[in-house]
Amino acid sequence: MAESRNDPVRADDLVWHSETLKKIRRHGGSVRTCIEVKNGRPKFFRQSGRTGSHKMVGPDRKGRFWTIIIDYLGGGRAEPITAWPSTRKQIRQYEEE
Repeated sequence: MAESRNDPVRADDLVWHSETLKKIRRHGGSVRTCIEVKNGRPKFFRQSGRTGSHKMVGPDRKGRFWTIIIDYLGGGRAEPITAWPSTRKQIRQYEEE
């Protein structure tokens, strides 16, 4: 389910840890990829029963969609946990919200 427009979940600042950077790189992503998605028009979807509190889905500057699992820390701060190129299902979810 997408967060409502009034929901305070946002990713103004990303908090990085070396282990999560390794995971993101293994899937072809980078810090730059995550920042491009964050600075674009990402949409947030709650995660339940999985690692991370939310999925942040959106395109990078080249238009390629990425799914970034984050732990929302509050106050606009989020810690990326992992990231990968979005699946068709995740892109449809983004487009439908």
